[in-house]
Amino acid sequence: MKLRRRSEVPEPDATPGVAPAVAPAAPTDRLAAAFAGVLDGRRLWVAVEHGPDVVAGTFGLRDVATGDVVAPPDDDAGDQPGHLAARLDLTALPDGPGPHDVVLLPAGAGGARPLWTPPLGAHRSPLAPDGRSRFALARADDGTLRVRREPVPAAAWLDLVRVGGEGAADVVLRLSGPGATLRLVADDDVELATWPVRDGTAVLAADALAALDGVAPQVARLLLDDLPVRRHDHDLADPARAVPLPEIGRLRLRWSPPGLLQARVLDEQQERGA
Repeated sequence: MKLRRRSEVPEPDATPGVAPAVAPAAPTDRLAAAFAGVLDGRRLWVAVEHGPDVVAGTFGLRDVATGDVVAPPDDDAGDQPGHLAARLDLTALPDGPGPHDVVLLPAGAGGARPLWTPPLGAHRSPLAPDGRSRFALARADDGTLRVRREPVPAAAWLDLVRVGGEGAADVVLRLSGPGATLRLVADDDVELATWPVRDGTAVLAADALAALDGVAPQVARLLLDDLPVRRHDHDLADPARAVPLPEIGRLRLRWSPPGLLQARVLDEQQERGA
């Protein structure tokens, strides 16, 4: 990953979880983050530009409530000319949602110096290794850059999807999670169709979709028993556009913005691919 210099402040966009490459001037008691992002669900990539007010040191995370400072393991390779950079392992943080300020710890005398960021763009970081939470960037009221752990509701996982089973047009879903039935459920909790799950596999066969005869076009949820089915490594604001899923009969599989598996029930007269 290389940092880019720009002559103008970029317009806000939906780039996943990063501070702009060049920030407006930070208050004198803080350092402007040239880059900050949780790109793999585990590590905080962070960098500040070298300058007369930047002394050598290491990055740390300061508990907002207690003031305690944690110095997570850093595997930065030092490959960012002109910047002081780090890749901090956030799994070293204590459990709990309490936010932590990102700080620079000078090598010599002096206290921790917080990092500052302009308003952050749209961001959806991948899940943390525990599969039950994610680390997200936040901005305090005074602009201080923060990291917080956010819980993620319980869910099953879609591990694999492919077309072709006993029938050439079948859609095979490989699922992880407790459950024996894959259920298609409408927004009003009416169950529209079900498929058995055997050894973690559900087969959606075109000739088994008669239950949808007469069902109005709509978007419905797919649940493993009562658990939503989640996308692995979800880091996209709109996965439905970026990660196409197959279609079978009147069902067009798709992802919701939070990365949950859905299916659009097409109109009975709608042509495939419309």
